[in-house]
Order: sequence, then C-alpha cells, then structure tokens
Amino acid sequence: MITNVISSAGELYGKLFPRTLLLALLFFVPASEALMYVLQQNIMFVYENPGFSAVLSLLASVLVATFFASVIICSAHASCLGKPLSFFGAIREGLSSWGWLLGARLVLVVSIGMGFVMLIIPGIYLLVRLSLVESMAVTEKCLVNVSFERSMTLTKGRFWSILGVLLVMGLIFLSVFWAADALLEFFFLPDAAVPFTLSVFVNGLISAFLPICGYALYKEVARSPIGIPKAILVAEN
Repeated sequence: MITNVISSAGELYGKLFPRTLLLALLFFVPASEALMYVLQQNIMFVYENPGFSAVLSLLASVLVATFFASVIICSAHASCLGKPLSFFGAIREGLSSWGWLLGARLVLVVSIGMGFVMLIIPGIYLLVRLSLVESMAVTEKCLVNVSFERSMTLTKGRFWSILGVLLVMGLIFLSVFWAADALLEFFFLPDAAVPFTLSVFVNGLISAFLPICGYALYKEVARSPIGIPKAILVAEN
C-alpha cells in the first residue's frame, strides 16, 4: 500500500503542479499578505490583546488553508476521473466543498486532539482510523458523521499499513519542508531575512502535498468492494 499511495501522490502532484503554482501565486500568497497587513495595521490591538489576536490569526489561517486544500483535493479527484477542471472550475468546486471540509477538519482536530490529550495511543489510533474523512468530505460531500463512519469502516483491519503510509508521508513532507527552509536561509541569511512573500509561496507549494497524499490514500483504500465511491465506479465503467 505504501508504494502505491506514495507513487500515486507523486504522480498527482506532478500533474497538478502548474495548478498549485498558480493557486499559490493568486490566492495563498495574497491571502497571507492580507492577514499580515491587517495585523501590522492593528499592531497596538495585537500588543494589548495577544491571546485574542492569536485566535483570530489562527482562525484566518485555517480558513485560508482549508480552501486551498479543498481546491487541491477537487482537482486531484477530477483528474483521477479523467475530467480535469479548469483553474476557475477548480476554484468553484473548491468553494462548494469548502464548508464540508472545514466542518470535517474542526471535528477531526477536536477528536484527535482529545485522543492525544488523554493518551498518545488513542490519538494515533484516531489519526489512522479517521485518515479518510477529509477526502470523503470533499469528494462525496457527506455529513461529518457519515464520513467518520465510512472512514472507520474502510480502515478496519488496515491500521498498520495506513499508519506506515502516514509516517512515510510525514517524513517526506518534513524533509522537503526543512530542505526548502534551509535553502532559503542559505541564500538570504545572515545578510537579510527571507522575504515573507517568498517563504509563504514555497510553503504553499509544499503544503499541497499533504491533501494530495490524503486523497491518494483515500483512493487506494476506497477501492474495496464496499468502499468505491459511486463517482469512481461510474468513471471506470
């Protein structure tokens, strides 16, 4: 499973790289710049209310990152169905799925977070068993409870193989992230700080790998007789 998922994710990332590049330039970077500008223009409020400002900043970042991931997953799904979306078509699909993904992510963060707070093992267990929820929320547009139930069903008996996939995905992501960060610092430090815009742009390109990997895992696991989404069945028949 690990080889299939990582290979599929790499292929999808290559196909979607021009889309990711454009999305990072036209949305991810401007949205991050706008957030930074608002914080800078209200520096006194931020200084006087650090806790509240941090929450608002985190919320804005979550909204931006969720929309970005929604567009990427929609694009990956359409590509696998043989019906690639145009850039603006992907934006429209991402917007239509954004609410589903946001709801799923919020519940996921609370559920898995509580698992890690209680003990590390329950958190890891939930992380694996609910690893398909986000892709289901976007591609199948199902309610959170339905996506949770389907994810628990499809991952049953596959705990260790999925955990292996998640570990490899995480190692690849962190390795690329650290390498890119070190490369940027090599070129800019110590003479000057890494430009914020460039840093955000590179991070956007790298962060797209995670939702693509999540979708590749979903596609691999969902190909069991009980799990193939209707859209995939129709496309293959």
